[in-house]
Amino acid sequence: MIFTASFQATLSLGALTGGAALDHTSPSILMLLGAATATLTVAAISTRRPERPRSPLPAEPHHHDHAV
Repeated sequence: MIFTASFQATLSLGALTGGAALDHTSPSILMLLGAATATLTVAAISTRRPERPRSPLPAEPHHHDHAV
């Protein structure tokens, strides 16, 4: 229930902020800001490399026993 309420509050605040920004600027400026935000987001995500997961178990020693 808290997750749904926080999602709805965030959605409402975004719409309110966007409406106020549109009242003070023009749709073309908001589209440019949206494009810039999307470009920066893609650039930030593409430069981040995911970490390799570590094994929870210690590594086993490698035995090189060659039976003759």
